[in-house]
Amino acid sequence: MGIHKIEMEWLTNHKKIHVIMISSSFLILYIAVSVTSFLSAEVMDQLDYGNFGYVLLALEYLSFGFSCYIAGPLVNRYTSRKALPIGSLMNVLFVGAFIIPVACDTKKITTGICDKGVAGSILAISSIIGGCGLAILWVGNGSYIGECSTEETVNYNQGLFFSVFSFNAIIGNLFGIILLQTHGLRIAFYIICLLYTSDAADDTPCVDLGGRRLITN
Repeated sequence: MGIHKIEMEWLTNHKKIHVIMISSSFLILYIAVSVTSFLSAEVMDQLDYGNFGYVLLALEYLSFGFSCYIAGPLVNRYTSRKALPIGSLMNVLFVGAFIIPVACDTKKITTGICDKGVAGSILAISSIIGGCGLAILWVGNGSYIGECSTEETVNYNQGLFFSVFSFNAIIGNLFGIILLQTHGLRIAFYIICLLYTSDAADDTPCVDLGGRRLITN
């Protein structure tokens, strides 16, 4: 009984570490996503796209709402450990797409991919894909925390997740303010996009969010 109790205690602690890791991953992810979403409308307006930034955000969350219905079956089929990196990659695409108009404006290029019609289409498609990615991430996150929990610990683990996750608004806003004050709006936005897309989620056993790879198995 003593050995069994020790094994159960180790397993519980091991799963707590996984919950902390996934909570930290979502914290990092949403620091980038929240700051990008906050600045995108203003940046798009400064780049002469008008209110297109608000359209992109609407497309993202419209896609998120509809995709939640199909994310569940996908997570069940491919498991949360495979779904989470896929969802993060889709959000990397969403955030990374904003690099195009900012970089084109900086280099004064207006042809090819820098044409506003082409760039706008890429941004719209990436917003829809990003919304699908958010749905997969949130459904996968709920499934993963459930896998790491028992009936006695599921509420504790959910509370732990949201306690850590909620700090994204504080850290993200502070980070955004510092970049805005030191580099200006466009450069700050460009830096955030580059930081977020610095290392895509390319390893299945890992959750790689915002360029930081966290092992989940």
